[in-house]
Amino acid sequence: MILRLPDGFDVALNMVWLRIIQDQREKKDLSPEVKAAGRLVVEACQFDHRMNREAHELQEMIEACLGSPEGVSSVERLLDRLKLSHSMYGLGFMEENRIFGALLAAQPLTVLNRLFGDGNLEDDGGMRGFFDHDELIGSPLDHVPQVTLLAWCDEDSAVRYPLIAARLCPFNKSHHSDVRQWKELALALLEHAPDKIEVLKHYIDQFHPRSYSGSRSAAWEANAKLLDVFVNDADVNLAEFARVEREKLRQCWTTSGGRNWRLRGARTNGLNKVSKFV
Repeated sequence: MILRLPDGFDVALNMVWLRIIQDQREKKDLSPEVKAAGRLVVEACQFDHRMNREAHELQEMIEACLGSPEGVSSVERLLDRLKLSHSMYGLGFMEENRIFGALLAAQPLTVLNRLFGDGNLEDDGGMRGFFDHDELIGSPLDHVPQVTLLAWCDEDSAVRYPLIAARLCPFNKSHHSDVRQWKELALALLEHAPDKIEVLKHYIDQFHPRSYSGSRSAAWEANAKLLDVFVNDADVNLAEFARVEREKLRQCWTTSGGRNWRLRGARTNGLNKVSKFV
C-alpha cells in the first residue's frame, strides 16, 4: 500500500484528491471506493507543521469523504487528534481553521456534541482559543449549515445561543477596509435566541478593529453603524440596548481616540446606564 512507503502519505493524498476533483468537475457522485480510499488517507494524516502545505487538499477530502454515516468514527478520531495537535501548536492558525471547518462541514452534530455535549462550555471541549476567528477567513462555524446550527442551539437555547454567538465571527469584512456587514447566520442566531440582548453583547465584543487600513475613526464609525439594523427593532428592549451601545461606541471614540478602548470594560463601567437590559 502506498501509505506504507516513505513519503507515501503525500502521494496517496494527492492521488485521491485529484480523483475527487475530477469527479466533482464532471459532476459525478463519488464512488464508495473513492470515499473509502479518502477515509484511509485522512485517518493516516498527522497534524504537524508538515501538513501546512497540504491543508487545502485535506480539507476537501474530509468534506467529500466523511459526510456519510461511515465517516462519523473517522471524524471523532480526527477531532481528538486535532485537539492534541492544537495543544502542542502543531499547525498554523489558517491550517487549523481549514481542517476544523471541514470536520464541522462533514459531521456538524458529531463535532458540536463532542465539544459541548457534556456541558463542557468553559474550555471549548479541550480546544480553548481554537474558535479565535479571523475577520477575513471567518470562523470554523461558518461551515455548519444554518438550519443544522439553529436546530442544535434550540435543544438547549438558553445556553447554546450565547455559546455559539461568542464563537462565531458575525461579520463579513471588506479586504480593503474595516467596513463590515452582518452575516446572515449571525442575524438568524439573534432572531431565534431567547435572549437577543445576550447574543448581541457577544457580537459587540468583536467591534474593536483588529487592523487599520485607513482612518481609525472611519473604521469605528462603520462598526457603530452595524447597530443601526436594530435601533427600530420590534423588540423594544433590543432596540433601546442597540441605541445605547451605538452611542457609547461613538462617545468613547470621540473622548479617547479608541487607543485603549476595550468594549467589555467600557460596558462594565457603564453598567448603570443600561442596567435594565443586562
